[in-house]
Amino acid sequence: MKITDKEHFKGSNKMTAMLSYYYRLLYSVVHSPNSNYKTINKNVKNFEYGEHILYGRVLDITLVPVLLHERLLLAPKAMDPTKPVRVVNFVADAFNDFTKAFETAQFKNQISMDAGFLTSPIAKKGYVSPTQSYKVYRAAAYEVFMKYMNDNDLHPKIRDFDTFYDQFHNYFKLFCTKVPFTLEAFHRSGYSDVRHAGLAIDLAEFDASEDKIKVERVFENKNYRFYENAAMQFGFRIDLSCPWRLVADLGSPAMIKYMKARGFRDANRVMNAAYEPAYLTGYNAFKTMVVTYYNSYVQSNPATIRHRRNGLGDYVSHKIERIPVDIFDLISEYGERFFLEKYVNFRSMENESIFTPQKISLITDRALELAKIRGMEEALKYINEDVCKTTFKSGSIAQRANKNLRKSLDEEGTVSGPAPGTMKY
Repeated sequence: MKITDKEHFKGSNKMTAMLSYYYRLLYSVVHSPNSNYKTINKNVKNFEYGEHILYGRVLDITLVPVLLHERLLLAPKAMDPTKPVRVVNFVADAFNDFTKAFETAQFKNQISMDAGFLTSPIAKKGYVSPTQSYKVYRAAAYEVFMKYMNDNDLHPKIRDFDTFYDQFHNYFKLFCTKVPFTLEAFHRSGYSDVRHAGLAIDLAEFDASEDKIKVERVFENKNYRFYENAAMQFGFRIDLSCPWRLVADLGSPAMIKYMKARGFRDANRVMNAAYEPAYLTGYNAFKTMVVTYYNSYVQSNPATIRHRRNGLGDYVSHKIERIPVDIFDLISEYGERFFLEKYVNFRSMENESIFTPQKISLITDRALELAKIRGMEEALKYINEDVCKTTFKSGSIAQRANKNLRKSLDEEGTVSGPAPGTMKY
């Protein structure tokens, strides 16, 4: 039996971790571009490796997460009318020409007419709103937090908003690397993907956790070779982990043609003009979420019973009512600093660089100064780009990106520098 036979590709979420790792590795090695096993071209890309994990969701170098301006969304012509699909306008344009190529190939008998979804491709899935996904996520995260409260019998410690926040902060400090809290951290996590950037189109709705389906339905499809070539011709990459997904390659000359037709000269222009930093929305969402969590808790747990001694030395029960709070009342009473300081704290923990209370206070002071002079947007930029930076630990995405940047600058300096043995500068 050859290693390329489909019987070998058994990777599934139903397996043990060890078996799943082995079979997923086998699938990736065999189906990687230019492998010795199958003739798969370079436009098949592993978007689950290195910095590609964050493709379309972060800015270059700083890796600050960004959100798409939804006014730029457009529906491609070939889609299921019962399930509307939208993607960035130039991606829709490219996909329209991609589907026309299949129509022409059918007319010329260049492709098989019984190749399933790769006979007449249509868009099945497209853009998913990251803010809507975040709302669903944070509701689930609240349920996890409540389980933690129940398991550790922490309810008696909560009397008001401040004591609730203390318990939530302690919880988050333990699990911050696995349970992101802010929209910014959510958008950079494994809970988000390239569909949140509006750059991807799914041609089918198969289970991406089953490697056998990927091989049978895509890589062994009668029209796969045409599919792969058409993807490259119109500026798309094929997602190795979900091969029925087309992802716009912003660096491809073919895709740049469609980008320019919509007013974007290159990838940098797309990321800076079509998207905005997630922290502009994320900070307000953070404030709302903290208050919403507390008020939801009060609704389910309106009071607590505490026991204390009376004048006779006997223990008596004392009922403490928990009172809901209003976000505007909190800001009015304590000022913007009240939430901004908490935001700095959470963003530092999410980026694995927990700050001391003194440092948090200094950063908050500086941010508030910037807010007075240049506006809150500049203050949030300072917090997210200059202070709460993505971790630069060895092997991290940011560390590799920074290393590659330094390497390219060094090479540029070598090329433009004086020739050896000369004194020309």
